[in-house]
Amino acid sequence: MNFKMKGAPKNKTFEYNSKQTVGSYKLFNSYNSIGGRKDKVEYFGYFHHRSADGWREMRITG
Repeated sequence: MNFKMKGAPKNKTFEYNSKQTVGSYKLFNSYNSIGGRKDKVEYFGYFHHRSADGWREMRITG
């Protein structure tokens, strides 16, 4: 399986994205990223966190 990472936005010098999800068994999922492009320089970084007290073990990869 090949994964393609999200890259820097094409026409913005700065962009911030944040997504959170909550659910049963104290599920909490959070994804936050920043990225941008100025002239020939581009950047992108992200943080992903997941936790739960569920009925099965969570396998976190990455």
